[in-house]
Amino acid sequence: MPNKWGYLMLEGETMDKEFIFDNWDHKITKNTKIYRYVTLGQFLSIVENKATFFKRLSAWDDTWEAPRRNIPTEHEDGSLEYPTFSISQEFFGQCWTLKEESDAMWRIYSLDYKGLRISTSIEKLSTIEGINCLYCAKVYYYNKLVEGFKFTKGKGKTSFFREGIIKRYAFNHEEEVRFLTINQEPFVQNTIEKGNCLKFGFDPINIIEEITIDPRAKEYYVKTIRSYCERVGFSIIPVKSKLYDDIHGSRLNR
Repeated sequence: MPNKWGYLMLEGETMDKEFIFDNWDHKITKNTKIYRYVTLGQFLSIVENKATFFKRLSAWDDTWEAPRRNIPTEHEDGSLEYPTFSISQEFFGQCWTLKEESDAMWRIYSLDYKGLRISTSIEKLSTIEGINCLYCAKVYYYNKLVEGFKFTKGKGKTSFFREGIIKRYAFNHEEEVRFLTINQEPFVQNTIEKGNCLKFGFDPINIIEEITIDPRAKEYYVKTIRSYCERVGFSIIPVKSKLYDDIHGSRLNR
């Protein structure tokens, strides 16, 4: 097994809880606010189960995630040999965004106008339970794959995970911040993989700082969400996004 920062561990070796903050462009801090657009069902699951899920990167919709697993080696006779294993196959992650407001995000994650946007800070999210080694970084968007691979080169803790944060430039509007771990002890503990997902403990009352409701939501729905959040113990009051507010009621007209 790779040793600690090779990154393989000796059998039976333990790991202290560690948060690896890879601030590669020096434009964010651990106090930076991040946002996640979720469906009503996802929000209820987080709150009721006090849990969150990380999904295997190779199972995400974009088949270019963790790309080395798909890159073959060409032999002298011209034959191609695809890797039988890449550590990136064991990368599990969760995506957040730096975009506080986004028409596209609401339309993608709130098809029924009942979606929500939760927000927190990078540092608060690092308290997710059950992960001994958690990596966080902004996504690096590349124009050419060779550029992405160049970004991942290096030594030490950060470069080990960087293949999990490279993405094609066509997706740069998402302004992603990713949290990654590896489905291997001692990186995670007491986890059970189910459908390419890992479940971890999550304290919604203390981690979530703001709850925003779809700007197209009906008033009865807004009141229902507020009542529910108060009942389960949130001290914050959910607000409805003002993205589509009439310009006559906005400050631009004052």
